[in-house]
Amino acid sequence: MSYLRYLGLVILISVFVSACAGGKNVEQEPVNEALVRFKQGEEAYEKENYTRAIEHWQAVRDMYHSTEMTTLAERKIADAHYAAGQTIEAIAEYENFLKQHPGHPQTREILVRLGKAHFSEMRSADRDQTATRNALATFEQVQRNYPDAEDEEEIAELIRQCKDRLAEKELYIAGFYMKNERYEPARSRLEHLRQKYPEFSHMPKAEFLLAQAYYFTDAKEESKALLRDLEGKVQDEDLREDVQDFRQDYNL
Repeated sequence: MSYLRYLGLVILISVFVSACAGGKNVEQEPVNEALVRFKQGEEAYEKENYTRAIEHWQAVRDMYHSTEMTTLAERKIADAHYAAGQTIEAIAEYENFLKQHPGHPQTREILVRLGKAHFSEMRSADRDQTATRNALATFEQVQRNYPDAEDEEEIAELIRQCKDRLAEKELYIAGFYMKNERYEPARSRLEHLRQKYPEFSHMPKAEFLLAQAYYFTDAKEESKALLRDLEGKVQDEDLREDVQDFRQDYNL
């Protein structure tokens, strides 16, 4: 349901309240003030004054207990935080909105915004990946519950990027183990990576590391087979040379 439709509902409610009040201006004042503050929030948002917009919509949310108006104000507060780049605040507001309004007509749109807010908080492979996992879970929920949407290709690409980052994390940890000659845990990490993230964009690099881990854990036949396969399909010249050198150095 669009903002305009919601605003129409709000106006209808205000007219209804006015009629029920029988001309009592005292009862109508909170409704009028809420509508004014709501409009002021819209104007501030259009001018990219997100802090001021949030202040107006928070006032609407707090002063007038109409389900339609407060719900719309809550959504707009979250969007203003998102537009301002305040992703942590936006995440909290979106999550609270979804909790407070299950089955809302705009649930899919809000989930996409929530996923993108988590996505913007993603860190490099050597750092914590909580945001990546949260983004992935949210986008997969969108993909699972709302198939065949217009932006399904965008959602699929965001999922791919999240999985790639998680695979990079596994590769980073495996590389750390290899440098410290901890070959068994390196092998375990790389086997997990290969199984869980088969579309990893740097899979040849991961498989070369796995071939080395195989060799140093006395799985020489597995190492030889994987190296032979890599040598035939690797496009990167430097990596192909590394594969060839390793095979030659260890007589594989």
